[in-house]
Amino acid sequence: MRNNVRYFLCIAVSTCIFCSSDGNMPIAGPSFEGGNPVASGIVHDIAGKPVANASVVAHKILNRLAGDTLDIVRTTITAKTWSKSDGSFTLYDLHAGRYYLEGVAPDSSGYARSSIVLVSGNDSTGSDLDTLVLRTPGSIHGVVTRSGISGTSSNALLRDGFIEVVVGEINRSVTTGPDGTYLFDDIAQGDYTLVFYADDGFFTTYRESITVISDRITVVDTVRLQRIPWLAPPKPLNLTLQYDTISSVATLNWRAPAIIDLLGFEIERIRAPMTSDTIFATTDSFFVDSLNVSPQDSVHLLYVVRSVNQAFMRSANEGPVELVLPLCGCGGRFIIVRTIFHHIQGG
Repeated sequence: MRNNVRYFLCIAVSTCIFCSSDGNMPIAGPSFEGGNPVASGIVHDIAGKPVANASVVAHKILNRLAGDTLDIVRTTITAKTWSKSDGSFTLYDLHAGRYYLEGVAPDSSGYARSSIVLVSGNDSTGSDLDTLVLRTPGSIHGVVTRSGISGTSSNALLRDGFIEVVVGEINRSVTTGPDGTYLFDDIAQGDYTLVFYADDGFFTTYRESITVISDRITVVDTVRLQRIPWLAPPKPLNLTLQYDTISSVATLNWRAPAIIDLLGFEIERIRAPMTSDTIFATTDSFFVDSLNVSPQDSVHLLYVVRSVNQAFMRSANEGPVELVLPLCGCGGRFIIVRTIFHHIQGG
């Protein structure tokens, strides 16, 4: 954390010059041809002494597109300046719109952010004076996770990495590492909106009213991204088949994928060469198929299993496993058959 040094940043928006009666600097800058306003003010420390070389940045709030979650709060830097030796500053070429003004002390010991500043293109329209107190900045810390769900490609190494986290009001962003953690330092005291974005098949989400307090770490509850339901879920893994030669029962086992919206599994039995026989459904990670055949019957079966999510989207096949009867040259009651075609990878 920075040293607890306080400054005042006084801001006014106008399109004409206003000077105080005692001859001090104007609290609003000159107007421009075409009516584009400017923002002028003074940076002071807590004792009223002007502060030189403090940075002042104008973040324009962009218009939100209907239904665009990523644009719930989004800004872009449109102007930046530094205070002069007398503490004064002027931001030029501000077009009509809504802005946040962010001030930073020259030694980065104090930060502040204004409330929304309304700027009009009319020569006669200005804004009330807005005073900011620069305080020791705070921090935002949290975790965002895909909950073990893979996106449109394998997630074995990705895990919770490459999720973008944006502080909307000041357009600050970080990208998470594999553990999904994120940290923002040097955040001015105030309320913020965090936006979480992963481009591999998850809904963008956000958290509002994240309150940052001077010289403290604000911890945000873990954010869990929701998978877009019309994308195929990840497939089951490690399909095996055990066949009981006495009871002629085939038992399939597999490992369920870690997905929140898992509805169950679909098992397809195929008679060779490639004739679909029967499709079964289960919510378990195993299935028992009673074949009711004698040891001398000639049977050639293939099994595949698929995950099904709550939008009834099917995954790629896990398998197939193959069962060929009679089991010539195989002794014992139980015969275990493992997945063939291991190189096939599901989504």
